[in-house]
Amino acid sequence: MSPGTVPARRGPRQPATLLAALLAALVCGAASGPARTAAPSAADAGRLADWESISRQALLQYEKGDYAAALALSRRALALAEALGEDHPAVEASLNA
Repeated sequence: MSPGTVPARRGPRQPATLLAALLAALVCGAASGPARTAAPSAADAGRLADWESISRQALLQYEKGDYAAALALSRRALALAEALGEDHPAVEASLNA
């Protein structure tokens, strides 16, 4: 590039790149498990187990190239995480991209 030349503007990230970042955050959170100070209720434990399972399924679908299914599963995982409370670590893991 010569002096005074403005570099070409890059467009927005591709949806697959954003989805990959979201899935990575989900899986990292699912793999290490969220830290909790108190024992979860039975309902919360079930939701958390479902969140972990769905997060892993989302990653598998992404790796297969089925991005629509991966996105749908990621949204379900986020909804489950939010049901645990907005300050629950699973919500942060679901949103951290």
